[in-house]
Amino acid sequence: MNATQKYKFAKIINSNGILISDKIANKLSKFDFDRICITLDGSCPEVHDIIRGHGSFKKTIKGIKNLQKYNLPVSTLFTLNKTNVNDLINTIKLNKLLGITYMTVMVVCPTGRASDGSILADKENWYPMFLNLSEMKSRDNIKLNFKIIPPNESPVFWLYYFPLEYYNRLDLLSVWDQDLNLANLNTKTREISCQAGVKACSIAYNGDVFGCDLMMGIDEFRAGNIKSTSIKEIWNNSSVFNRLRNITFNNITGKCSSCSHKWCGGGCRSSAFNLTNSIYGSDSSCFFEESVKNG
Repeated sequence: MNATQKYKFAKIINSNGILISDKIANKLSKFDFDRICITLDGSCPEVHDIIRGHGSFKKTIKGIKNLQKYNLPVSTLFTLNKTNVNDLINTIKLNKLLGITYMTVMVVCPTGRASDGSILADKENWYPMFLNLSEMKSRDNIKLNFKIIPPNESPVFWLYYFPLEYYNRLDLLSVWDQDLNLANLNTKTREISCQAGVKACSIAYNGDVFGCDLMMGIDEFRAGNIKSTSIKEIWNNSSVFNRLRNITFNNITGKCSSCSHKWCGGGCRSSAFNLTNSIYGSDSSCFFEESVKNG
């Protein structure tokens, strides 16, 4: 932690909060952190503990209160999945009760232990939930600095677009700072929206370099290792990164190749790989995918 104070970049800690005692919170208060993000995946033990383990909810809440005691900048992360999607509104209310002002919803990507896609929230639950959230946000009823971050990157997120299109409420895209006009523009610089290895990369604990943190541990996305090769050399010359940078819709197989919504950009490459075993596969976690004929 001492080393972080020497550099001018955002200093953020992500934690489940379980081990943050009064003593540790006091120690953390001696450092200038921009944010301490605590994972809070439900409004009660019955939901949170299914995901994080028995007894974790009580310990997480205690950890949050210990941090607040020392006026540390606490925010929460909610990992959206099939288990907790219907508890999201209640978790927002809990954040308000706790005095939390910043909450981020991270949508589960089919990678790691979720790679088979079985715990992804389905549209039967997500569509009405997102409409409810959008209407609340339009009336300024959420009262938090509240964000929802999906795995895919595009001018308009399909996770936002398709629920609102279903209810004929695309006007609500603007409350999420989404520009509907961009959805109908063909990008002139890059067809594929995924920025892994294009504008970003991630470095694992052992020095392995990947296009993003969702690709970590997948050998096909390993671009090199900083212990044997400089990060500059990896960034400029890695065959893995060059491959990611040069994907076009002509390379994409499956339903994404014939989808009319080209603004989506083919979805998340990590998601696509885990669901199809191909870097060029379709991101079938998309809600619209089931209605598209194979290309």
